Amino acid sequence: MQREKISDVTRVLQSVLLAETSAISIYTAQVYWRGPGVQETFAKILAEEVEHQNNFTDLVNPNLVYNLQLLSQKVGGWALGSALSALPRPMVYWLHVLAEMQAANVYRTAFHNIPKDMKDLRRTLMQAARGEIAHARRFQSLLKNSRNTSVS
Repeated sequence: MQREKISDVTRVLQSVLLAETSAISIYTAQVYWRGPGVQETFAKILAEEVEHQNNFTDLVNPNLVYNLQLLSQKVGGWALGSALSALPRPMVYWLHVLAEMQAANVYRTAFHNIPKDMKDLRRTLMQAARGEIAHARRFQSLLKNSRNTSVS
């Protein structure tokens, strides 16, 4: 039973780390391709995503398959981030609102799949979920501001 519990926790953490790896690659590409003004916002969120990832990295024992998955997330994330950089800013902001809310849901799901006696890990997962919601709100604000400035 204990071995199953550890295996389940490992799977949950691996999925969280894969999602963060993808997000980091997406934001890295956007920081690279986007112009001033937008770069600062993406760079700040990128730093927060790296912080989320660092909270969980030491808890996962990587193996070859997992490392290949990480590599594919990095490449795929960079490609997606590069493609997003070609889109109009309001569309990018809207897509990031959706993605950040999805990320918050990943953390909430992970939280519910972690045993209740692992309080520190559960607390860290909820803090990460709140961080993702804060990112979504930041993008909602940028979206609203981009609409207001395009109207005037």
